[in-house]
Order: sequence, then structure tokens, then C-alpha cells
Amino acid sequence: MLKQIKSKANMSQFEQFIGFVEEALGSVGMAQKNIFSLMTVSEEIIVNIIHYAYNENPGDLEIIFEGDEKNVRLTFIDKGTPFNPLTQSQVDISLQAHEREIGGLGIHMIKSMTDRMMYDYKDGKNILTIEKQIQ
Repeated sequence: MLKQIKSKANMSQFEQFIGFVEEALGSVGMAQKNIFSLMTVSEEIIVNIIHYAYNENPGDLEIIFEGDEKNVRLTFIDKGTPFNPLTQSQVDISLQAHEREIGGLGIHMIKSMTDRMMYDYKDGKNILTIEKQIQ
């Protein structure tokens, strides 16, 4: 099953993006706890693209959903500033919040709540893909 949505990457479109993700995840019979995890992860990714990918004028955000009875894959595509979350330094979660540097917790959360995370920069596009097994 393949579904996709593309719209301007701004907060007025946030509900449309997150609604698309929720509907797509619900269509493949995924356990509710996994839907919740991927909704949380998707919200983090969408908000970060909206706030940080584009400098002045918002560009587009495209989300592609692929799912079957075993796995789901969500791909987030933008033409914003290149950003590879896989190359960011790991957050030391053993430190107290006031001892850690700002940033990085979202990336840590995404990695811990998905089975796989991949990044590519191709044809001027950030392509971030997350995968999760249906359980």
C-alpha cells in the first residue's frame, strides 16, 4: 500500500500532515502502541522540518507511506537546508537535563522508537525514512 501527501511546510498544514500519518498507520492493522510511537516520531520530524528546514519562505513537505502486513515505512522529503540527523552527536541521556547540551533529544527519541532510520540527500532534497515492524 502506497499513500502520499505533499503541501507547504508550515504550521497551518500540521494537522493535515499528522492526520495523514494517523490514517495511514491505522489502515494496516498496526498495534495501537506502535501507532502512538510513530505518531510521536512523525510529529517531531514534521515540526522540525516546518521550523528548521527552510530559511525565509516555506517550501514543501512530502510524506510517503508504504505499508504491508509486516512493516511500515514513512519517508519525509523536503528541499530545505541539508541536515543528516544520523551524523549528529549522540545525546548523553545519563546526564541530568540541566547538564546536557540543548538539542538532540528528538533524534534520540526517533532512533529509539523506530526499528530503522535512514537519511539521504539527493537532487537537492532531504530524504528521511523511518521503518517499524507491525507487531
